Amino acid sequence: MVDIKDQDNNSGLDGDAEIPEVKVSPILKWSIIIMTTLIVIILAVIISTIIYRSVKSDDSGNVKVNSARGFGIVDLDVSQGAKINDVKLDGRKITIVINNSSGGDEVVIIDVRSGAVLGRIRLKDK
Repeated sequence: MVDIKDQDNNSGLDGDAEIPEVKVSPILKWSIIIMTTLIVIILAVIISTIIYRSVKSDDSGNVKVNSARGFGIVDLDVSQGAKINDVKLDGRKITIVINNSSGGDEVVIIDVRSGAVLGRIRLKDK
């Protein structure tokens, strides 16, 4: 056993000395319990959010981990001789710019997840 002594060669505790009893306030005790519980709950929410976002896709274009299936074939009604000028993927939407043989351009917007045509915009000369 190690005996710790001060400068005057006295040991820290006398043989008869008692250690004083520390009283903890009930308010302090309950505040520590509540804060510890909140920390555990917040950590659980953070971890579950990270797991959810890594598996689920969002609007920024991230794809699900298990999304092997597509939406299949989408038939677009265009005039014969039409040509695709531009295709852009923006999050959950595909935008296709089509140059019709009749001279006007058309913008078609398709939902990436369902394959549904969300809308068509025909550009006409004045």
